[in-house]
Amino acid sequence: MKKILAVLLCICLFALSGCSKGQDNKVISSQDGDTEILSEITVTEDIDIGGMDLEFTDNDKNSDYGAYNIKSTNENDEIIKITTDGVYRVTGKHTQIIVSVPDTAKPKIILENVSLACSDGPAIFIESADKVFISLKTGSENTIEDGKSYESSYDNADGAIFSKSDLTINGNGKLNIAGNYKSGIVSKDDLNIVDANINITSVGTSIEGKDCVKITNSNITIDAGTDGIKSTNSEDGTRSYVLIESGEFNISAQNDGIQAQTALFIKNGNFSIKTGGGAVVSSSNYGNEGNRWGMWGSYGQNQSSTNTESAKALKAASLIEIVGGEFNIDSSDDAIHSNSDLEIKDGDFKIASGDDGIHADDQLIISGGSLKISKSYEGIEATAITVSGGNIDVTSSDDGFNAAGGNDSSARGGRPGQNPFESDSDAQINFTGGYIFVNASGDGIDSNGDITLTGGVLLVSGPTNSGNGSLDYGGTAVVNGGLAVIVGSSGMATTFSSSSSQPSFMYNIDTAAADSFVAVTVVNKVIASFKPPKGYSNVIVTTPDFAIGKNYTLNIGGTVISCDSNGYTNNGTLKSAEKTYDIELTKVSVSKGGGMGGPGGDGMQRPGGNRGW
Repeated sequence: MKKILAVLLCICLFALSGCSKGQDNKVISSQDGDTEILSEITVTEDIDIGGMDLEFTDNDKNSDYGAYNIKSTNENDEIIKITTDGVYRVTGKHTQIIVSVPDTAKPKIILENVSLACSDGPAIFIESADKVFISLKTGSENTIEDGKSYESSYDNADGAIFSKSDLTINGNGKLNIAGNYKSGIVSKDDLNIVDANINITSVGTSIEGKDCVKITNSNITIDAGTDGIKSTNSEDGTRSYVLIESGEFNISAQNDGIQAQTALFIKNGNFSIKTGGGAVVSSSNYGNEGNRWGMWGSYGQNQSSTNTESAKALKAASLIEIVGGEFNIDSSDDAIHSNSDLEIKDGDFKIASGDDGIHADDQLIISGGSLKISKSYEGIEATAITVSGGNIDVTSSDDGFNAAGGNDSSARGGRPGQNPFESDSDAQINFTGGYIFVNASGDGIDSNGDITLTGGVLLVSGPTNSGNGSLDYGGTAVVNGGLAVIVGSSGMATTFSSSSSQPSFMYNIDTAAADSFVAVTVVNKVIASFKPPKGYSNVIVTTPDFAIGKNYTLNIGGTVISCDSNGYTNNGTLKSAEKTYDIELTKVSVSKGGGMGGPGGDGMQRPGGNRGW
């Protein structure tokens, strides 16, 4: 496993000078400011972000051809053939449009209340051109469908709209597409969609651009038999990306919702994505009758390519970068998955997943946004995880946060971190800011390497069984800032390491019922509180208010005034308590009442380190 390193934020104006392969910066900003992609992740894959064209041309954005000499088409022809450059207006019912122009030509086709139905091939077949523009006339509604089988003369075409050249679809009209053979829209080069209203039902993939897919300000509804939107060129590190700047996206796909062979960039937009039948058809449940695959990724095999069939909502091989947007995801497989790196800077996410909520094989950075993962197997997983901001709410049937080396293998038979006593120096979880709530049935926070807490608020309701721990690590768990209240079972409990600079304590208690407040007070002031949704017998607390040599009171049950919906406050009032325990912080890490750390222990685990379960 390669070492994952973060780099300082830098700026690269790719319009002026590209970034070559192997360079560290991934900060992209277009010259006119329309596209701004910012990243703090080291480029470790063989991709060239600086060489990617992340802009739309003026012609991509222009669907008004009133000033052009518009060429007429024969309204009575079943097949309309375009053989010379120019602007063409098409209306009425036809079988097919065929474009075969010189490789230097860039014809424009205006669709105005057009109906195309071809029984033996694509409805629009672009055989040759430099680039073709299809514009949807404002106020028009256009319908396109292909045949259920194709004649061999169409040279491996597989879409109702099929282009061998660059293709742009723009305009404010409406386009309805039925991909009866395989796909809805296919470009074997670049595919741009601008200001369009498109509804697609397809047997296979709905939208495919081999070299790239770029979409802005469009309303797209997809019902796909396989993937929703994808780019597939794995041979060029500057290609096979998906860029979405804005728009409304309603995607139902049997396989992946949106996937890129290299990078997926999302700047903004409103996304409703359902894949594989939704989270109820869990990919991590091998015996699930509704799961036609048994398990996405062939049950425990290494998913090294986006070509592996899966039912992930957002997926890329090298990088996913999300700058903003609203996301409502219901996925059978991982909701957001990168085979390498992933960064979330902002956005509003509501996620229900049958497997991982958010997964990156390598580095995952979350610096902002609101993320609510209401259902998952593992909530947030990567080799190295850094949370510096945002509001995060995770519910998981296994680990809440998991840092473990190796590629995602999905649950049983190869889940990262599953080997007992495994320790990985690359694995790390760093909390530097944000507000994090975890409700995990497995380990709450689990790293095969280190855990660091230097800022933010961390609230963990961990396991009720003795086979897991609320805080689990193979290296050290160091706290040098931030506030944490972590509760769960006591059987495998461990606390923060004695190498920490900020004091903490762990205390084993008689089992407290679900929704029983944990509150730490000094005099009459609550300096840390939490209302865990599950029962617990072990409590770990750290806060910047702690000082060595001072005495505090651990209160269980009762009521805390002026707290949030999770029962958290660092400046509230305790109305009452059912049980109280005196805590004397005699050193940095104090453990009382037994547990793996032992009374007065330093919180380190048994020899061998992380259980990895």
